[in-house]
Amino acid sequence: MRITDLLSKKSIKLNLSSKTKPEVIDEMVDLVNASGNLNNKDEYILIGCSEIKKHIDYHQTSLIFAYQGIVGEAGDEHQIPFQQYLATAVEEGEIYTILDNPESLIDFIRTLDRELEDEDYLWPGTSVSKLLDVHIEFDFLNGRYIAINLEKDVVFIMKKWSSSYKGDSEYHGNAIPLYSGTKLYIKKEYIGILEQQFGTLMMKTCVQSYTQDY
Repeated sequence: MRITDLLSKKSIKLNLSSKTKPEVIDEMVDLVNASGNLNNKDEYILIGCSEIKKHIDYHQTSLIFAYQGIVGEAGDEHQIPFQQYLATAVEEGEIYTILDNPESLIDFIRTLDRELEDEDYLWPGTSVSKLLDVHIEFDFLNGRYIAINLEKDVVFIMKKWSSSYKGDSEYHGNAIPLYSGTKLYIKKEYIGILEQQFGTLMMKTCVQSYTQDY
């Protein structure tokens, strides 16, 4: 699911019939599922996503970044809903803070690829990981990262996608994706635990653009 999918007419409902918070959550999940943007409505819901759209030519590169993620009552004052880091490698190596947002519930990590293209990842933030007692693993069977708790329950799922390549897309590593993104899902039953700790959860969206001339 992309941020633009959530903004379509099929994903928007102005007059909700629900009266309580749990009923509102269920009604919104049904709405997104009916629009065809939810993989499994009974288990996982989207809580964070990021998108990057690039335009590259001989004299200029333009970038559009879109971020969307849940925030608690204390984190709504920040423009971007993530704590942002720069890392030398996934799950290992040195990590540096590039945007300090200590109240954020989701971490956005950009890894450095010295040969071609950086990679972006969304992780549950430190406070969320401690609260739900999860650790990150790579799911080789499905080609994705997951966060598992002590009971071996898959609490979070992170998926990546890309399209519209610049270069030779038939050979891995020889092309730059012009449109790419990352999505973070949580198992539905854990939303209540987050709200008990961080208050009412809201979705926040931020869009930024940059241009580099040569």
